[in-house]
Amino acid sequence: MRGAVAIVVLSTAAVATAQPVEVPPRYGVRVEKVLYPQGTPREAVASLAALIERKKFAYITANVIDPAMVDARVAQRANGFIPAIEKQLDDLRARQRKRPAGVDPLDRVPDDARRFAELAREKAEGFAFNEVVQDVRSHLSEYPEHLAFFRKLAKDGDFTDAGAESVGTLKTDFVKKLLLKKAGTRWVIEDRKPEPADKPAEGEPKK
Repeated sequence: MRGAVAIVVLSTAAVATAQPVEVPPRYGVRVEKVLYPQGTPREAVASLAALIERKKFAYITANVIDPAMVDARVAQRANGFIPAIEKQLDDLRARQRKRPAGVDPLDRVPDDARRFAELAREKAEGFAFNEVVQDVRSHLSEYPEHLAFFRKLAKDGDFTDAGAESVGTLKTDFVKKLLLKKAGTRWVIEDRKPEPADKPAEGEPKK
């Protein structure tokens, strides 16, 4: 694929050294900082390549792609699941009320409206996340050249240091770029295309 590629702390007074930050799981997927480090942009791209090779698309979606983008897509798709899930939960609650003695308290559908809505949303987001994972899987399968680019970028690319953002650039026969951003203590892939490398400066005639 030519041109730009886009995919698509705790401290205490009693402790002298900074303690490692525990990143909470996202959508049930736990961060594995040792296996897939994301402490620098280069590490994040290398981890992405390794994850694609191992077909860990749920991990990529939950922990390597920009979480703000993933959360927005999950929230949007979850809205479509909620009516059916609420109907299923309502039916289940009615059955549980008929035989309350046989229902584990942890499995009981809540009567409280707010908790009921939260449960429906949680389940809907689980289904929606799985759909987004399939989108990522399909995209990376459709464009296998992404993997080769990520490998080369991690090995030979240049990465700018602009605080919370970075641009990874690979110069071969043509220039390819990848945008990354800081998400907490980790670097993630940003879902935004960089400006074309050959874009003329303002006021400069196009070539």
